[in-house]
Amino acid sequence: GYYIFTVKTGSMVPTLPIGCYVVVHESTDPSSIEKGTIVTFRFLNGMIVTHRITEVLNTEEGVRYHTKGDNPDNDPDPELLSPDRIICTVELVLRMPQIW
Repeated sequence: GYYIFTVKTGSMVPTLPIGCYVVVHESTDPSSIEKGTIVTFRFLNGMIVTHRITEVLNTEEGVRYHTKGDNPDNDPDPELLSPDRIICTVELVLRMPQIW
């Protein structure tokens, strides 16, 4: 299915500004997601984030992903992402106009 999430931090600025909405779609095959795709996933501690896949690795344990927020101040995420922790992929970004 499709879901809408609100971006709450600046980790993906300028691609996803704080306060914008992302329309996401559950991935039918999270082990075949390509480099460059923006995904919403859970870190091992349970925190949900939306970051970009920067590298796809084929390991002995199967496919793993390196991820990173687009903000140039960010470091790459510290843990490899396994497909089972991917919740969905970003399909559409909705930016709301500023009124003030």
